[in-house]
Amino acid sequence: MSRAEMLNRFRNKAEHFGEKATMESILSHLQGAYRDIPAQKPIDRYRWDLSDDVIEIPAAPHRHGRGRGKVPAVFGLGTPWRRGRAMQAFDDSVVQFFNRCGLLMKTSSLLALPVFAFVLVTGVVERVCSQSVDPVQALAALQDKILSKGPHGEEPSPASSVSLTSEEIEKIRGLKAKAAIVMHYTRSDWSQAQVAGIRSQFDKMGIEIIAVTDAGFQAERQVTDIEMVLAQNPQVIVSIPTDSVSTAVAYKKASQNGVKLVFMDNVPLGFEAGKDYVSVVSADNYGNGVASAHLMAKALHSSGEIGLVYYAADFFVTNQRYLAFKATITKDYPGIRIVAEQGIREPDFFNDANKAASLMLSRNQNLSAIWAVWDLPAEGVMSAARALDRRNLVITTIDLGLNVAVDMAQNGFIKGVGAQLPFDQGVTEALLAGYGLLGKPAPAYVALPALPVTRENLIDAWRTVYHTGVPASITDRMK
Repeated sequence: MSRAEMLNRFRNKAEHFGEKATMESILSHLQGAYRDIPAQKPIDRYRWDLSDDVIEIPAAPHRHGRGRGKVPAVFGLGTPWRRGRAMQAFDDSVVQFFNRCGLLMKTSSLLALPVFAFVLVTGVVERVCSQSVDPVQALAALQDKILSKGPHGEEPSPASSVSLTSEEIEKIRGLKAKAAIVMHYTRSDWSQAQVAGIRSQFDKMGIEIIAVTDAGFQAERQVTDIEMVLAQNPQVIVSIPTDSVSTAVAYKKASQNGVKLVFMDNVPLGFEAGKDYVSVVSADNYGNGVASAHLMAKALHSSGEIGLVYYAADFFVTNQRYLAFKATITKDYPGIRIVAEQGIREPDFFNDANKAASLMLSRNQNLSAIWAVWDLPAEGVMSAARALDRRNLVITTIDLGLNVAVDMAQNGFIKGVGAQLPFDQGVTEALLAGYGLLGKPAPAYVALPALPVTRENLIDAWRTVYHTGVPASITDRMK
């Protein structure tokens, strides 16, 4: 393989370095390009430790000799490789590369991958760690774009493409249909706005809501909720699965009983649009992750050390937010380093996030900001920052809940929010339920765009998100 061919292969891989790649995939790729690089076994000795921002590579003799040796001049690295001191062998350009990516590379013996070092100093650096983008311009470019794909990789259809004629609505009214709303959790502003949007549109369609359930993020409880509402013979269920695997059998029973299923955000495992369910409606969660990253970069002037509080469960939309935020920071803002990450789980998101943030802040005195996966965990992060008197901490998150909006209004910790449009999502879900009742073909995946929110557009954003007046608790703090 020629040098040019090798570089092209590495450039293709390097686009995702620091985002999705692991040392296993990097080594596998290296071994495919250069067979004389020794295989490193067992592979689980490779560790990507994000909490310490260190990549550790097990020692291995390189192909130019054992013990002490010199990397050939072609690599541009003439320093001897010494046992336990391999980091000294990197010249300034490689060290700067790792610093910009927020990483250190170390090994307990000889450097195993001289070819990798060669690639870094011969062109990949510029591609992987590009100059910071302008976050203001990036946010403007994001407007009205949808970056997410559906749970099965579907291209998004806009909410504007979903509508019913007056004649269709009259047909639906004549059916006197009943519907249940089966939620994962109802004690959030997002959930309440979703239900409000569904109610608003169902009222116009003459559909009676016979139940609204709250599973408390517990899959077992949601299965029970589904069984309970099925006993009431609804024609429609609008729902967000708490767990796409554990709830699948219960939803399948509903589908087989002829119930028209419309999902929010997530789809049960093995379900097919148009067969097992009508459609799934979601915010642009990937886009919101991107927006929250640009908002953080704007607040930090594209420089600083940050931590991430993510949802440690296999939940499609929160995974999308996390991946998007991390990818955007890594790719667009080399001056921002992710130095800590911590996952949280139900049932107590506030306290779990509080503990995670307290630990991050205690261990990282230079931490400038923390990203939280949605507004309730962000409230836990705020509480931790107050308790530790970290008044200058920057927080960005997803979802414009009341408490984070109040904090933003008073120039507090919250500097940016990637907002969803839950009321409009609810209206769209109700319309799609009408599609199901009529047997009208529906798009498999419908998405609504992200709405970046700062203090400057907070008032207008609140009205857009909730279709209500702005609470005095917000307006009073804007004065």
